[in-house]
Amino acid sequence: MEEAQRIFDYLPVSPPDQEYISFLWETFESNYKNDKFQFAFIAFHMLFMCFVYYQIAKIYKIDPINVKILWFLPEKCKIMLKTTKIK
Repeated sequence: MEEAQRIFDYLPVSPPDQEYISFLWETFESNYKNDKFQFAFIAFHMLFMCFVYYQIAKIYKIDPINVKILWFLPEKCKIMLKTTKIK
């Protein structure tokens, strides 16, 4: 459980959605203590995804054009695959 708290080292000190993050942590903690690890995992995964999105938002502030390019890259790859003929 103590190891899991390290996630807060990577989240903003005062995130704009603190209530949501607190809810996820409480859900994780409750399920973990009650041996409902599959549900604890989901809540922890959501905390991790908060970290990922905060990082993307920080990068977007610095370089919005390249973030937009990366964000739509999978769609461009699909289009390229459809239009490219493989011999």
